[in-house]
Amino acid sequence: MGEKSFDKEKILLTSYPRSGNTLIRSYLEKITSIYTGSDCDISRKLNKDLLEMGMEGEGRIDDSVWIIKTHFPERIGHSEFNAHKCIVITRSPIDCIASLFNMIATGSHN
Repeated sequence: MGEKSFDKEKILLTSYPRSGNTLIRSYLEKITSIYTGSDCDISRKLNKDLLEMGMEGEGRIDDSVWIIKTHFPERIGHSEFNAHKCIVITRSPIDCIASLFNMIATGSHN
């Protein structure tokens, strides 16, 4: 996977936390060989963990990424950026809330 410049359209990948955003990002990266970014603060542990797990674009919103993960409007991202299109991921709220509870309780994505 490489550093490519995407000065054209940015695509927003938005979801409630624990809806499968990271799974979709990893599929997109494997299929396209292009990093996906996020508006997350990588100084926070769980976001830093994603970077260490191989999500090389974590915390990036620059022209090296074309799809950018966000959980807006559930939470405000670390940085503002403009997007031209949006993909919305949905999952059963009961499953999301249970998964989010477990992630917070363990402090881990695993």
